[in-house]
Amino acid sequence: MVDERFPENPMDLPDAPAADSGAASPARRPFLRWDVLGALLVLSWPAVLEQVVLMFGGLFVTAILGHVGSAELAAAGFVNMIIAFLQTSFAGLATGTTVIVARLFGAGQERTARSALFQSLLLALALSAAVTGLALAFSGPIAGAFFSANSADAAALAPAYLRIVLLSLPFLVLDLTIAAAMRGAGDTLSPMLVSGVGMVLNVVLCVTLVPALGIVGAGIALSASRTATALLRVVLMFALRARMYLGGERYRIDAPLMGRILRQGLPAFLEQAVMQGGFLAMSGLLVGLGTAEYASWQVGVNMNSMAFMPIFGLAIATTTYVGQALGDGRLDDAGDGARESVRLAIVVISLLGILAAVFAEPIARIFTDDPAVLRSGVQLIRFFAVLEPLLGIMNISASTLRAGGDIWYVMATAVIGLWVFRVCLSFVLIRFGGFGLYGVMVGTACDFVARATLYGLRVRKGRWRHRKV
Repeated sequence: MVDERFPENPMDLPDAPAADSGAASPARRPFLRWDVLGALLVLSWPAVLEQVVLMFGGLFVTAILGHVGSAELAAAGFVNMIIAFLQTSFAGLATGTTVIVARLFGAGQERTARSALFQSLLLALALSAAVTGLALAFSGPIAGAFFSANSADAAALAPAYLRIVLLSLPFLVLDLTIAAAMRGAGDTLSPMLVSGVGMVLNVVLCVTLVPALGIVGAGIALSASRTATALLRVVLMFALRARMYLGGERYRIDAPLMGRILRQGLPAFLEQAVMQGGFLAMSGLLVGLGTAEYASWQVGVNMNSMAFMPIFGLAIATTTYVGQALGDGRLDDAGDGARESVRLAIVVISLLGILAAVFAEPIARIFTDDPAVLRSGVQLIRFFAVLEPLLGIMNISASTLRAGGDIWYVMATAVIGLWVFRVCLSFVLIRFGGFGLYGVMVGTACDFVARATLYGLRVRKGRWRHRKV
C-alpha cells in the first residue's frame, strides 16, 4: 500500500516555482553521510557483538560434537537445520514487531509501541505452543525422513536430540519477540547482554554434559540455556523502564494494531519458512550424498556464518534506522541509511572472506580430524569466501525492503533464488549430471547472484520509501 502523503514517484511532485536567475542551485547530496554512518554504527555494534558471541559459542559446541564423532556432528547439524527452520520462521514474525515498533518510535508514539509488544507476545506464544505440540508429535518421522541408508548412524541419534531441543521452542520465540521489539525501539545493547549470558551458560553446560551424555547432553544444554535466556529477558522487560518495557499500564487486545503487525510479520514469517524449507531440502540432498559430504558442508556453512554474523547485526541496525526514519517522514535519511549500510557491509564481509580464504585449513581443523571432511571443508570455505560480497548486498537490501514494508517482494524473490536456483538446479546437477557436491556449489552461487541482483535493483528504485505499514 502506498502512503498518500508521498507520491509513488518523486517525479510526480508538483513543479517547483521558477527560481530567480540569481538564486543558488540546490545543494548536491553528499557522497558519504557521516552522520548516518555514525548512527548505524551506534545501533549495529551491540548487535554485531551479540552475533559474534553467539557465533563463537555455536562454533565451540559444534567443535565439541565434531570431535565426539562425525555421526554426532551430522545428526546435530541436521536437527539444528530443523530448529533453524522454526526459529527463523518465528524471527520473521518478530520482524513485523521490529518494523512496527521502529515506525511508532520514529513517529513519537511510544505508548502504542509498548502495546505493539504486548500484541506480538500474544501472537508468538499462541503460535509457538501449537507448532511445538505438532513437531513433538511427529519428531521421529521428521528426523528420520531425511537420512538415507548411508547415514543410519546419524539417523539413530537425531530423534532424541530433536525432542529435547523442541521443548525450549516457546521460550526461544518469547525471547526473539522481546528482543525484536527492543531493537525496533533502538535498544540493541540489552538484547546483546542477555544473549551473551545465555551463550556462556550453553557453553558451560556443553562442556559439562557432552563428554558424559554425547549428543543428548548437547540438547539438554541448548534447551536449558534458551529457557534461562527467555526468563531473564522477561524479568528485565518488567523490571527495567528502558526504551521498551511492559508494566505500569493495562494492555488489551488491540485488533487493528495486531493486524498491522501481522501484515508485516506474516509475509516475513512465510519468507523465512520458504527459505528454511529450502535449506532443509538442500540438507536432504546433501545427506543423500553421504555423511562425509554432509559433514563437509557443515564445516563450510559454519565458516560462512562467521562472516555473516556481523552482517546480520548491521541488518538489524538498518531495519531500525530506516524504519524510524520513515516513521518520522525523513525519506532522504532512510535512503541514505540503506546506501551507507550496503557500503559498510560489502567492506566488512569482503575482508572477512579474504581472511577465511587465507586461513581455510586451520579453520576447518577446528571442526574435524577426518581427512575427507577436512579436504572438502577447506574447498567449501574458500567457495563461500568468494560469495561474501553478494551476501552483504543481499541481506542489507532485504532488511531495507522489510523496513519499508515491501516484504512480499522479498518473499517472492526468496522463492526464485532459493528454490528455483539453489534447490532445483542443485537437484538437477546432482541427479542427472552426477556433479555431487559441486552441483550444490553451483546452485548456491546462482541463488546468491539472483537475490543480490533482485534486492539491489528494488532498493535503487526507491518505492519502498513511500509505503504505509
